[in-house]
Amino acid sequence: GRMMGSAEEVIRQHRRVSELRRLEVQKAGFAEDQQDLEFDPQDYIRPGVTEAEVIEMKASFDLLDSRGVGTLNLEDTIDSLEHLRWDRLEQEPVVIAIRACRRKGSHVDFAGFMDAMCPLLLVTEPTQESLRRTWRLLDEGRKGSINIEDIGRVVRKFGLELSAEELSDMVSFADKNGNGEITFDEFYQMMSRQG
Repeated sequence: GRMMGSAEEVIRQHRRVSELRRLEVQKAGFAEDQQDLEFDPQDYIRPGVTEAEVIEMKASFDLLDSRGVGTLNLEDTIDSLEHLRWDRLEQEPVVIAIRACRRKGSHVDFAGFMDAMCPLLLVTEPTQESLRRTWRLLDEGRKGSINIEDIGRVVRKFGLELSAEELSDMVSFADKNGNGEITFDEFYQMMSRQG
């Protein structure tokens, strides 16, 4: 995904460091008995953020939350990341979000982490990959094209405030050959157009 990239190896190393810490903690008998609360990405979806992105953010969060306690000790997280020479990752959304959270407090839960991440997702350039993820949500039946019903379904699912008129405008704007169906290429051109 967009967020992971070069951050992935850093997080993997972070996890190894944390794994060692966790073993030390367990030996000392402090192991927390944390039951895995059922995580439902639907609870976290908001306008401009897809379910795929929520799941990706949760994966990043869980990698950083090596003890599985549901909150990040930000001092530790930043220490680990610095220890792993993350200075070259300054521009990574995960890193920017963690710093933003640290300015507000010493710990953060997933909801707080998401609050810091979401604005960063919205300003990023739509990459072909992120558009493909969105496309997969739209083209549920894997037909290779979408129509106004598909878009309407997703709009309702994510609670976006769009009128029928705005929907049909979007479709006719994207549907270059006027057949009522939008292909991925048409969708990609519409979404990556600056404006």
